[in-house]
Amino acid sequence: MSRNKKQPASGLPNGPALVVTDMLLMLAAILGTFYAFCGAYSIVPARGPLVSCIVAAMMFTVVFSMPRYRWIPLGLFTVGFAIAAWRLWPQLRQGAYAVYTDIANVLAQWFSVELLELPAALSAAEWQSVRSLFLSMSAAVLALALGWTVVRLHSALLTLVLTLSPLLPALLFDAVPPWPALLVLAACWLTLLFTTLLRSRSKNEAGRFTAMVLPVCVLLVVLLSAIFPQDEYSHPQWAFNAYLRLTELGARFADGILPGNWPSGGTGMSAGVSAGINLNEAGPLQYTGQTVLRISTEVPGRVYLRGFSAAVYEQNQWRQIDSQDYHAFADANGTDWSGASQPAYFPFFTNPLYITPHRIEVENIAAPSGSVYYPSQLVPSSRDGSVENAVFSEDICLTPQNDVRVHTFYYYQPDDLLRDSDYTQETWQAERLYRDFVEQQYLGVPEGFEESIADWWHDAEPLWDDYSPNVNAFPEQYRDRLSTAWKIAYLLDQTAQYDADAAAVPPGEDFVSYFLTQSRRGYCMHFASAATLLLRSMGIPARYVSGYAVTASQSGEVDVPDAAAHAWVEIYLDGYGWHPVEVTPAVAADVPVPGDASDEMVEPDTPAEPEADETQQPLNETEQDAQAEDAVDSAEQIDQDAVHTGWWWLMLLPAVAICVLVRRPIVLWTRRRRICGADTNQAVLAAYGWLQNLQKWGGHTTDAVEELARKARFSNHTLTDAERNVVLAQLRQEAQRIDQSLTFWKRLVYRYIFVLR
Repeated sequence: MSRNKKQPASGLPNGPALVVTDMLLMLAAILGTFYAFCGAYSIVPARGPLVSCIVAAMMFTVVFSMPRYRWIPLGLFTVGFAIAAWRLWPQLRQGAYAVYTDIANVLAQWFSVELLELPAALSAAEWQSVRSLFLSMSAAVLALALGWTVVRLHSALLTLVLTLSPLLPALLFDAVPPWPALLVLAACWLTLLFTTLLRSRSKNEAGRFTAMVLPVCVLLVVLLSAIFPQDEYSHPQWAFNAYLRLTELGARFADGILPGNWPSGGTGMSAGVSAGINLNEAGPLQYTGQTVLRISTEVPGRVYLRGFSAAVYEQNQWRQIDSQDYHAFADANGTDWSGASQPAYFPFFTNPLYITPHRIEVENIAAPSGSVYYPSQLVPSSRDGSVENAVFSEDICLTPQNDVRVHTFYYYQPDDLLRDSDYTQETWQAERLYRDFVEQQYLGVPEGFEESIADWWHDAEPLWDDYSPNVNAFPEQYRDRLSTAWKIAYLLDQTAQYDADAAAVPPGEDFVSYFLTQSRRGYCMHFASAATLLLRSMGIPARYVSGYAVTASQSGEVDVPDAAAHAWVEIYLDGYGWHPVEVTPAVAADVPVPGDASDEMVEPDTPAEPEADETQQPLNETEQDAQAEDAVDSAEQIDQDAVHTGWWWLMLLPAVAICVLVRRPIVLWTRRRRICGADTNQAVLAAYGWLQNLQKWGGHTTDAVEELARKARFSNHTLTDAERNVVLAQLRQEAQRIDQSLTFWKRLVYRYIFVLR
């Protein structure tokens, strides 16, 4: 008898009613905190964090209700969380900075001080994505802590501390969270406080009492809020000093801990400063061969997938134009950076071809996620020029939305669109306005640049007339700039050597000047930077572009390695738009990955010249409009983009494992209730069914057990407890014998999948 009393319970320690009410309290605590936090700091609640709150609250309610072995699911969660945090560390840091900026800006409004600005290299959608990721992971950690305070300790004080701490800055500065969220939190706190004394009673009784107290507390809080409205609050001086200290610490946090994850190299970022490319870090190239993009194309050949462009060169860095300059231009000219106003579409709108464009599907596997990688000379895939699950960031890049990593584009080869201009009035006006902006922003060179490269010009100038590119195939208004760009590429090829192992620029030296006049060795970043400044010094607007150069030997699917990362130049042609120019003389992919020689992407030593196309017959205006509309219609047939599941798969395995672990005690608890119930006949039948399942694993039954099972099934005789114990003894003996005879892996299946012991 005493032996039976010492056996630990195998089921859940809390009764079903208490588990349900604890889960309601957990949901109230975490959802109330989430919505209060988002409302207080003007954060748009996203689906990802909301799902994380609900799933984590339910999961940890069950885990902390387990009588023993709860350390197993907690350990699995810790491992899964650590792996997810490790893999997503750059995005988590960016998300943390985005949340910090949200908090600081809400507080700044109350003191009329300057707001912090998120770096412009990520769009609003990209910042929302990393912010949601950070909030989702934070919600999981908060749910873990609340599971301990609500379910295990049932502590109103500790729960108050956990849920109120994230809201303290807002409450101190009178940024009141949404009142319904605060009411839910207050009801949770009061319910925990009132039910603390009942934890020593029956679990089901405590659960039923909690279920009655919770709605009463909600009504009480609503009544109190109606009787005692919010009073005005004045901010003390120490609060303002605390805010200044907070922003100072945040700036240090951003500068020292939050390196950006921008395309083509990491750079530091801080509030209000756009990210760029730090050329001081351009040392010897190193690649792993990892697949970063996967493309599906209809035509073989070379395609350049641009990530983002940079306009300003200063202190050995490329960065974007200041955001206020973009805003001023857009406000003055009514530019919305989409449709006919988007410079990426100018080459198509100024002269739409009357042939079907090429189609390409680009999937981001492991490339920097700040940009969508797309081909130049885009054809709009919708009538308004929008891109599904992506948005243009001015003329810099195309940024992803909704965590989608697969995008479909339609495009023409760059040289195909260099024809006589034939644009609509709307497009002509947009291009003409943007042309003025280009001349203001894309002609700048560092002070004294021409003097610093005088030695290079001394060597290069005699070679100028050695190369005369054939530009007769192009309209006359484009020939001078195209010829000059190709000549600059030729001069760089003749005066500098491609070297993937080029050392970083020495401290104190200008990156471009040192490359042209001293080292004369480098790779795509060196050649593209030098060509951009050289073209600008000759009066041609140019910009630095980074992305991937891909050569598809045949149509179909192609895996793009990290070694295909590349940089090139785009020049602006008046009346046309941006046109890409290759200026790196050796290998566009910089370093080929191991593989067949046919897979290496080798550039010619001299810039390729386009072949003249056959003369087109002019079309009348009606035919032009109809065929241009057909080109857009063909591009509108886009396949459904695949949604990037991101970090969810990392949490799936621990969640499945936790479900398996939680299922076992519940199944055992249910079976033991049946075999130990008051109805001995039904108990014997349940035990006999358990034995039947054991027979599939080599179990045996005795004749006595078979006889008792038949008696329980067919006889009107009620079995005694002694007869039931005979069957239970056989069941325990066989279950233990089989368990001990199995290997480790079979024992796991035996215990946790079939739950036979």
